[in-house]
Amino acid sequence: MTEFFNEPTTEQLPHLSLNHEYLPHHFVHVLVPPTAKFNPLIIFIGDGQEQLHTIPLSRLSAHGFTIAMMAADQLTGDLHHQVGEIKSAIRFLLLHAAQFSIDTNRIFIWGEKRGADLSGMTLFTANDPEWNAEDPRVLPLRFRAGFLFGETDYSKLTAMIPSHKRPALFIYNGELDSFDEACRTQFIKAYRLQNEVQDFILKNTASGTNAFYTPYMLTIIEKQIQKHL
Repeated sequence: MTEFFNEPTTEQLPHLSLNHEYLPHHFVHVLVPPTAKFNPLIIFIGDGQEQLHTIPLSRLSAHGFTIAMMAADQLTGDLHHQVGEIKSAIRFLLLHAAQFSIDTNRIFIWGEKRGADLSGMTLFTANDPEWNAEDPRVLPLRFRAGFLFGETDYSKLTAMIPSHKRPALFIYNGELDSFDEACRTQFIKAYRLQNEVQDFILKNTASGTNAFYTPYMLTIIEKQIQKHL
């Protein structure tokens, strides 16, 4: 006897498309939510391909976010060049906004460990010509906020804080991370002079672990994103 199931007939899960080549041998993976509308874009930069956290990020994407994932270990050259490659990836996504259901005016950047360092640099130098491979006047980048998970080189970020106002920053470290507390405090104090910044410590863990991507933590991140849409 045939059984019938009364399941939802609309799409429920985000679609993952892999290996979009934005530069030769440089790839970005994209999670697109099952909605027809244009969604905020989150750029997630993991420390490596094995740390892209695809499963928890797909849960977040299902709530109405296009999430592009890339690994810091595929970037090449010095710091200027790596930041330029990240911006090339973002512009590739913006130029394909219809394909990936992206609202080009609502962009967030989120990085973990080495990706956090690069995310901060990308945010601070968004349209600085020296830090862009393309002419930023043609397709300027406008970030709403940045999320740094497991940042350690706070002295470098402090030296890079622009004199003009930048987007909000949300800083997360694990209690077991190795970082200079004085440098972290100095960075937060310096950034707070002109900008919004909030910092958090997760007890009894280190960045890169699943503790940073539990449903509870993702709910907090989503609320922080919603505040800046």
